[in-house]
Amino acid sequence: MFGFIEIRHNGRLCTDIQINIENEADNYFLSTEDVIRLMTNGGKEKVLNNSFSNISIKTLEKRVKEGNAFVEKCQIARNLKGVLFVDVTLKRPIARFIRKSKADVYVDNNGVVLNVLRKFTARVLLVTQSERTAPLDFKRNKQDKELLEMIRYIYQDPFLKAQIAQVDVLKNQDMILYLQLGKQVVDFGNLNQWKSKLDRFKVFYKEILPRKGWNAYRKISLRFDKQIICE
Repeated sequence: MFGFIEIRHNGRLCTDIQINIENEADNYFLSTEDVIRLMTNGGKEKVLNNSFSNISIKTLEKRVKEGNAFVEKCQIARNLKGVLFVDVTLKRPIARFIRKSKADVYVDNNGVVLNVLRKFTARVLLVTQSERTAPLDFKRNKQDKELLEMIRYIYQDPFLKAQIAQVDVLKNQDMILYLQLGKQVVDFGNLNQWKSKLDRFKVFYKEILPRKGWNAYRKISLRFDKQIICE
């Protein structure tokens, strides 16, 4: 009986393709048209109005996942009416790295490096490394791994994400933070005790600035343990 049902099912035509792209509302690295193009191998192979006996769902999933670096997962299913359901999950960039003499790249939550596309610019934290020439390595380079942890922490904290616009990593690995609002520059020091420094940054923004005024200081230093130095 199952064999008979499978034969009838495979003989049906694909009558419709319904595509759902998770994160598409604020992550336009992949469109519905892009998914169709990947599924059809650039328009060379017919899917819509084609018999399911000629369609391999595993092949379609593989094309979508491997055809675009921003695709994290692709799952395809069909129903008895011949409708093909395509669910795509995109990787979400959390920072954009800008380096001298190198193309800009995005980095996602897992440290995957993604090329910047012209079609869409993600509004994420900027990380500038003007003096760096070595490639990013978030798996084996201890400094890169620690920096990714800090970037991930900023991204997941609504307050920090809204306040910090750019992290400038200097040649000696010290960092300068530039803010979304205000003219203050934050002397962050190196990555040592970065979480404690970010906690002190919150104290400065929530308790000191409201009392002293938003333009009272031009520079804030967090590099020294348990201290907030305002100039």
